[in-house]
Amino acid sequence: MEVSLWLTLAATCVLLLSPHFTLGQDEGLIEITAGNSLVISGKESARIQCLARGGGSEDVNLRWYGPNGQHIGSNFADRVYAVSFARKSLSVIIKSVLEQDSGEYICNGTINGKPKSNKISVHVNMPLEITEDMAPRSQELKENTLGLIKCTAPKEYGIYFTKNGRTITQEHPRYAQVPEGLEISRVNHSLDEGTFVCVVSGSGRIKFINIKVTVLGRPKIITSPSAGEVVEGNDYRFVCRATGRPSPKYHWFKDESNYELGGERFEADKQTGDLIIKQSRKDDEGLYRCEAKNKVGVVNAITRLIVINLQNDNEKNLTSNTSSCEQVLDDLCSPPSYAQSEKRTLDMLQQDVLRLEIKKTETEIEVLKVQKLKFQEEIDLLRLQKEKLRGEPNKP
Repeated sequence: MEVSLWLTLAATCVLLLSPHFTLGQDEGLIEITAGNSLVISGKESARIQCLARGGGSEDVNLRWYGPNGQHIGSNFADRVYAVSFARKSLSVIIKSVLEQDSGEYICNGTINGKPKSNKISVHVNMPLEITEDMAPRSQELKENTLGLIKCTAPKEYGIYFTKNGRTITQEHPRYAQVPEGLEISRVNHSLDEGTFVCVVSGSGRIKFINIKVTVLGRPKIITSPSAGEVVEGNDYRFVCRATGRPSPKYHWFKDESNYELGGERFEADKQTGDLIIKQSRKDDEGLYRCEAKNKVGVVNAITRLIVINLQNDNEKNLTSNTSSCEQVLDDLCSPPSYAQSEKRTLDMLQQDVLRLEIKKTETEIEVLKVQKLKFQEEIDLLRLQKEKLRGEPNKP
């Protein structure tokens, strides 16, 4: 009997040591090493492995299928691919985990000619990330308008704003939280410029985004260029000053032209607003427009320049002195000549006024009114001289 027992034990050992014998051979299974569920971090890499347990040496033909039921191939160039690191095993490699990688993964195979399968539920834990497009870190608002500070987040997160350490509530008279961010009515430079904090929270996470807000203002003329006179050949400077946020750039134009002044004789400083006319000529006489412009708006100021030709004036005086007194009286007192001169002067002024009214620029009109008064004073002076030469009494 002892001999029979020893023979039975020996046969059992031989069977166990045989390469063709596997414990539970008929009950082989597919095992996923991570278990039934797995949480992986977004933006990182991940590996999910399945193994064939049991069966003989034959190929178990393992295959992975993704959340949408699609077969995961072995192309290393793909973001998600399958690779075998050991016999009877197959791993899914995800190079950079995305939110769309969440779902159920299935590993299929064949053991002892029988199909086997197992599955795992994968949840992707994406990091809380607020991009520049979702919340620009630097934003600009226009003064006295309806402004919006943009800050958005994934739908499962909530948002609120703070400024100077204080939470902005919905009861604020000028601030209102909307899906796109924080809406501000009647944007004010002194109240709204500075750093706002957009606080994004949810799922046990929180993120603080600092947003620098700059309030822009339209240009405003604070020093209008004054009308003036210059002797031909001399230089003349116009001064124009304006405020604005950002600081405006200056451009100069003459009369009705849209071509910006520049070159050797016209020195226009875009930063300060000064215009220097070098070696002035008679054709430099006319209207000049200072334009102050920034990204919010534009404003204009108009003035006038008169160029005096001393040489022509001296020649006229010399001719007048060599003429007879009677001729002088005729020249001064001739009603047709005087009337024509007065009419021509007034006509020129009326044309300038009409052109300025079309432009609707109060500054231009005021300049011409002053010029008109100046011409009127000259006309009154000529009348007095005429009456003196005639020997007639002055009339009011």
